[in-house]
Amino acid sequence: MFPRDSNWSAIADRMRPFVRKRVRCDADADDVMQELFLRITSGIQALENDDRLDAWLYQIARNLITDRFRREQRASDAVTSLAESAHEADDCPEAAVRDLAGCLTPLVQQLAPTYRAAVTLVELDGLSNRTAAQQAGISEAGMKSRVQRGRAMLRGLLEACCRMERDRTGAVSAYEKRGGDGCDIC
Repeated sequence: MFPRDSNWSAIADRMRPFVRKRVRCDADADDVMQELFLRITSGIQALENDDRLDAWLYQIARNLITDRFRREQRASDAVTSLAESAHEADDCPEAAVRDLAGCLTPLVQQLAPTYRAAVTLVELDGLSNRTAAQQAGISEAGMKSRVQRGRAMLRGLLEACCRMERDRTGAVSAYEKRGGDGCDIC
């Protein structure tokens, strides 16, 4: 049962700063806190030891934050894959990112064949590392390594071609083409 000395506002006071440090804005923190309270009410019976309440709360919060970032990443990946057909540019950062993402396909083509295949299978086609590794006939660890190296190479090519501004979370908010060698691609 729920510990008698705990109340909702005390839990919120303890957990909100933890959550807020790990998400982009107050609205995201509010969403995570709401989901946290829903999980508490639906899962408190599973808590066998009241002394583990804090650890249980922080674990739920970490899982919710991780799930949120994964959902955002999947949404971002979907925007990136649609970016090739969306070439309109306006002043909003999302349009800048879509426009910049359109440059990725020609840059991916510049990668060495092994890295190009890995990035295409996992990042563009959306296959899991395991499925992509099976298709390529290599180990899952080998595929992860190729994808990671391919991403790093792709990032280098993109940074050589464009100067990017990032927001406080590290997301691209604006970009400017540099011009020069290799920059006529996008």
